[in-house]
Amino acid sequence: MLATTGALVGYSPPASYTTPKAVNIEQRVGPLDLNTTVEPATVGSNTMHIYLFDAKTGEPFDDTKSITAQATLKSANVGPLDIALRKSGPGHFTADAFQLTLAGEWEIRIVDRVSEFDEYATTIKVPIR
Repeated sequence: MLATTGALVGYSPPASYTTPKAVNIEQRVGPLDLNTTVEPATVGSNTMHIYLFDAKTGEPFDDTKSITAQATLKSANVGPLDIALRKSGPGHFTADAFQLTLAGEWEIRIVDRVSEFDEYATTIKVPIR
C-alpha cells in the first residue's frame, strides 16, 4: 500500500486537472503603459485586472476620471458586452466574475477618460479556452 501511494504521488496529474493559466497583456496606450490580466481565461467566469502606469515615470497613473471595458467575439457576432470595473487602488481597476460564454479570441476595448475632453483607448485580444 505504501509503495502504491508513493508511486501515485510521483505521477503528474492528467492534463484535464491542470490549472488554467492567466493571460497577461502589456501595451502602450497614449502616454500610459497598460497591463491587463484575465484569469483563468476560460469559458465562464473570469476576473480582469487593469493596471495603468505613467510611461515616463513608471508610477501608477491615478488621474483616471472614468474607465470602461467592453468584450466582443467577432467570430460569433457576440457583443459588445459591458464589463463592470471597480477601482482597486491607484491605477488599478478590477472586474470580478464577468462571463465570457464562448471560446475564441475575444477583443476587449478599454477606454480611459482622463478629462472632459481627453481619453485613451485601446483594444486587446484575449484568447479564451
